Amino acid sequence: MGIRDIPHRGTRYTWCNSHTTDPLSIKLDWAMGNVVWREEFPSVYAEFASQGPSDHSPCIIHYPPSPNQHPLKALNASNFSQLSKRVKEATEALARLQERNLSNPSVEQILEERSLRAKMMILVTTEERFYRQNQGQRISSPELIRAHAIDYYSSMLGERDGNIRTPAIEWLQDLIEFRYQSENYEELVKIPTEEDIKQVIFLFPDNKAPGPDGYPKEFFTSA
Repeated sequence: MGIRDIPHRGTRYTWCNSHTTDPLSIKLDWAMGNVVWREEFPSVYAEFASQGPSDHSPCIIHYPPSPNQHPLKALNASNFSQLSKRVKEATEALARLQERNLSNPSVEQILEERSLRAKMMILVTTEERFYRQNQGQRISSPELIRAHAIDYYSSMLGERDGNIRTPAIEWLQDLIEFRYQSENYEELVKIPTEEDIKQVIFLFPDNKAPGPDGYPKEFFTSA
């Protein structure tokens, strides 16, 4: 299949642990494409931007620019320019700080990033409410939300390509050279101790949920 990295720009690293005791930034995220796709879109490149509200850098795939302006841009310019300007300024300020943290993290910058992130989220939420008031009816029924999501992604992604097959295990093994040593298998299946779990939870960044129940780190550390 010839999968290779897509030419990319933006931040050098894509994830920061946001720890105030031992800040660390590394590259965890990559953009890749196969030969057929690269031949179809030779000018495509990936941009790794600052994290925004997440802890990973979003990857934006850039195609040749479209001549048609998105209708939401016109709506924004005519009705919500001041609020959108504040959101843009807050986002850019946060992006600049996050880029510094990804390159050279420090305790002071991480604390400042948390403050800027909170301010930006307030502005983004306010802007979203304005758009919602002017963009039709809000859907609250789980059935309607499910149907809307299916319609949206079906129209965006299209139908499944019957020519695409699941790769064989042997092909994946040839592609990935790394092998875990058999004598270390016990470490992979070993049940963690209470102390192991406690250490991991206390290393979590603030306001992060370690599981699908949504309870943040603070719920467990203060219990």
